[in-house]
Amino acid sequence: MIRKRIYGKNGRFFPLTIITALLCIFLTSPGICDSYYSCPYSGPTDELQLEYTVSDYYLNLDIIFPETQEQEGVIQGTVTMNCRSLINSLSEIHVDLLDVETVEIFGVTLDGGIADYSYINHEIVVHLQETVDIDEPFQVEVSYAVEGLKHFQFRPPEDPLYACNAMVTASRWFPCLHDPRDKAIYTFDITVPEDKVVAANGLKISEINNGDGTKTYIYTENDPMASYLATLNISDYETFTHDYNGMDIIYFVPQDKYDAAQFDFARDTVILDFFSGAFGEYPFEKLGLAGVILGGAMENQDMISYSIDLITGDRSNEHTFAHEISHMWWGDSVTLTGCYDVWLNEGFASYCEALWAEHIDGSDAYDAVMADFKSKYFNEDDRNRFPIHEPEIIWGATTYKKGAWVLHMLRWVVGETIFWDILPAYYQQYKYSHATTEQFQDVCELLYGSDLSWFFTQWIYEQGYPEFNISYRIVD
Repeated sequence: MIRKRIYGKNGRFFPLTIITALLCIFLTSPGICDSYYSCPYSGPTDELQLEYTVSDYYLNLDIIFPETQEQEGVIQGTVTMNCRSLINSLSEIHVDLLDVETVEIFGVTLDGGIADYSYINHEIVVHLQETVDIDEPFQVEVSYAVEGLKHFQFRPPEDPLYACNAMVTASRWFPCLHDPRDKAIYTFDITVPEDKVVAANGLKISEINNGDGTKTYIYTENDPMASYLATLNISDYETFTHDYNGMDIIYFVPQDKYDAAQFDFARDTVILDFFSGAFGEYPFEKLGLAGVILGGAMENQDMISYSIDLITGDRSNEHTFAHEISHMWWGDSVTLTGCYDVWLNEGFASYCEALWAEHIDGSDAYDAVMADFKSKYFNEDDRNRFPIHEPEIIWGATTYKKGAWVLHMLRWVVGETIFWDILPAYYQQYKYSHATTEQFQDVCELLYGSDLSWFFTQWIYEQGYPEFNISYRIVD
């Protein structure tokens, strides 16, 4: 649950100016964010202490496209989780899976034997026959099926061309420990109709024609990944690749967007060079992008889900493309800890839009992006004022655009040299892990050599911005 604090308007003086807004790089599809799950990143709002961790997942799934307009698409198969206890005397584990009428669980096993379990409140509770102590391994396997748009998107519904998991909350299309503090490696063993192509996280290991009208694709994600960043994007894609220092950048796009994509994404290596030089080496084994029917884009780890409507052939959405690439550092490698820290993902990626504009087109372009952000934030703040650290709107102007302005202001508080030391230092300390706002502040203060609590309190933990009443008198 997100707690709500109310502050009066702040009349105290602090140096520097003000703030930012949302380019909703991420607009969810209808029906995804339901009231039962107000914080889509889960995290400490659910459990203050993780009781177990997952080292790796094996997803062996069939994706069945609907044959008629009256049917729903189906995803079914088995998910295997290799786990390890983080506490002594662990007697049960909680596995997240969205609980609605269209979910069917065929069976749960524990270390190869039939497990005693219950399924309620969006969790499979597996009861261990014997308690498990800290660092002891165990394996859980869930066989299941789900259908319908609350789990996996088959779009357009009347004649499905695309299937994709639906953003952050629908990372619950497979049973998992849905907590951004827990990262694992993944293997995707995915069977689809033979005319479809699968775009998933990680490296493609094999593509097998099964001789029965289906194909099986196997991908392995070898870098630690939070469950909400796992993805499958499936369509009759055309593909093309670029090379970046021996690493593949691979694009999955519909045939009618192929030429436009060639132009829109032509500067991908320039973007990667810029961000790598600013923050640190690109963290993953590949970079991918899959066109799907979405309201925006989603930064799935090393495989961006990208609205086909954003592929225009005129590079007008390159800021969105740069935003999503920057998430490979901010969000995917260094991951937020929970909803309170969402600005560490979205404020950082929004600011990277301005940094990219500055890098490619100069200071005037940077100023224009920041002015746009400021306007969008003020518009949201006029309607709904809340602190960045307790966002009442997760994907809104406060977390995205005010978040970007926080970094802009921090840059001028600490100075150019120290600011460009802070970002790579923060990245190196928390890459492949997760971080909090407090930990980011600690890095800033260490390199700045002075307390910055006044700044973080003003702009992160309190709401709004300074407002002044100015008067004057003329003295003879």
